[in-house]
Amino acid sequence: MTAEDRGISALERIEAILASDEIHELAAVVPTPPRDRGGRPRHYPVFMVIVYESLIGVFGSARQVEAELAHPTMWRWVRDACKAATGLDLPQIPMRRHHYLYLRNRYLTDPKILELLSDVHRRSAATQAQRLGLLRADGAGSWTHPSLDRVVYGDGKVITPLYRARPGEVRLDRTTGELRRLRAEPDADLHFEGSGEAVWGTKFVILATRGQTTHSRIILDVDFVADKGGEAATAMSCLERTAPHLPGAQAVVYGDGKVITPLYRARPGEIRLDRT
Repeated sequence: MTAEDRGISALERIEAILASDEIHELAAVVPTPPRDRGGRPRHYPVFMVIVYESLIGVFGSARQVEAELAHPTMWRWVRDACKAATGLDLPQIPMRRHHYLYLRNRYLTDPKILELLSDVHRRSAATQAQRLGLLRADGAGSWTHPSLDRVVYGDGKVITPLYRARPGEVRLDRTTGELRRLRAEPDADLHFEGSGEAVWGTKFVILATRGQTTHSRIILDVDFVADKGGEAATAMSCLERTAPHLPGAQAVVYGDGKVITPLYRARPGEIRLDRT
């Protein structure tokens, strides 16, 4: 098995997160209250809330991230990796979920800050793609015969909600006789995929580029489709704000691929005996 064939371990993913320059660029957008206003100083550097958010993608949930970081060996390793990557010393006490939730709820849900974070990501993703040899202005291909390494791919994606209930659904509490409103995703709706299948969830538009090697896919931009049937408008908005960072892009492919049935049933190289 080659290095490309195997998966990526959790430790490798954590190393990549801590070593990423984008983490600190994103953290620079999060406001820091002036010291003259008083208040307790933050226990952890601002970039750790971005790291914690990224680790949810590694371990699956914020609670599991807390459990993983709480192990002395893991936290010691994270502190050493952070020291090597940034030169900063993290506290000896592991970061807890409530530290992350405070900063997330206070800053990372603010629409203005989210827009700034998105701007940083678009620039950083475009730079990372070019470092991998993608979307480079000096790359191969032409306007009439674009190279696959200089193509932007986009599509809509319906994300399954965390809760099965739909907005407004209630359940009878048989012990109290009370009707309790069930937790539901307020932004979820019924969407129809290209195949015609109905899917319940929240819809997003994703722009990406990818090379011909394993693990070379770069997410360039993501946006929530706020209005039902508004995927096309959201996709155009994503392209308009992402295109200035991609001077080497030659083409855009959007939506699912379509297999066209050939005019001829025979495959290349097949022969038939002429009995006459």
